[in-house]
Amino acid sequence: MIVRSQVLRDVGVFDEDYFLYYEVDLCMRAAKAGWSSHHFPQSRVVHLVGRSTGVTSRNVALPRRPAYWFQSRSRYFLKHYGKNYRVLTDIAWLVGHIISRTKHLVRGRVSGAPPHVFGDFIRHSISAHRLPGVRG
Repeated sequence: MIVRSQVLRDVGVFDEDYFLYYEVDLCMRAAKAGWSSHHFPQSRVVHLVGRSTGVTSRNVALPRRPAYWFQSRSRYFLKHYGKNYRVLTDIAWLVGHIISRTKHLVRGRVSGAPPHVFGDFIRHSISAHRLPGVRG
């Protein structure tokens, strides 16, 4: 990600209340301030799939998703769209997850979901009604 210094002066730096994965927050704030983003599909980056956190790895059993993942997700939706939208995205995620798990069960396949993700999602969704520094 390459960012002009003027963008950071206009909209501020990365929100330190996100631990990881929500650089899109800076992009959203820049877009709201009139800046555009560009994607260059011809560029290539070697990304070592979650090596710093272990959240995403290939051919390895995934660890339990960390609390900061759920907290950052809730923070993003509350900050940019409000509580009702966050609740709707939670419902959509839950429905999608149930459909996916059912499909895996019917086909006799093992789900690729991290352990306890359904219960953790519900627990963090319920506890995320109010996050520090976010109006929703």
